[in-house]
Amino acid sequence: LANDQVTGIYKLVRTLSDKMYYLYDALNQVLQPTFMRLLSANAQGEFRRQAKRLVALSLGMVGIFLGGVALAYPYFQRYALADQYPGSQFALMILILPFFFVVGLHLWAWPMIIHYGRVKLFTLLGLLAVVTQYAVGYVVFRYHPSASAFALGYLGYYAVLLPAALLMVKTNFMQSTPKLLPADPEVNDGNA
Repeated sequence: LANDQVTGIYKLVRTLSDKMYYLYDALNQVLQPTFMRLLSANAQGEFRRQAKRLVALSLGMVGIFLGGVALAYPYFQRYALADQYPGSQFALMILILPFFFVVGLHLWAWPMIIHYGRVKLFTLLGLLAVVTQYAVGYVVFRYHPSASAFALGYLGYYAVLLPAALLMVKTNFMQSTPKLLPADPEVNDGNA
């Protein structure tokens, strides 16, 4: 399906972009218990505050990564890669973008999916996203054979999964918010 050069470019940029996920792993170990605790305590205001902070942090990190690649990669390509592998910078930049979704959204959306019992639905949506990823990658590669084709397929995965996950989160958050209001009969039954 792909020649050795395209495969090599994809492996190179994938290896470089995967190093960012060490940060995700560290943030995940620290923040997942915090988000689960906030959900269990029904502390939605603090949950939202923490989630917004995480979104801003991840946007900043992606901006720094993209800026670094835009500035430094041409030198890396010239001196380390001997001006080989045209298009690898673009592919790397595409593979950096999902870091925002994984850190900025998934870290707080996943605890909600677990908390509200939506894991099976999320798994099915994940399967649909994987099929989309491979379909987009294949179709783009057929018309433009480059490593960027598979990177664009990777974005196709998030184009399916992200809106679905956010819709699930929004639906559950909206359903649970009224329980926090004092006028709700389940919370204030007049015996307070």
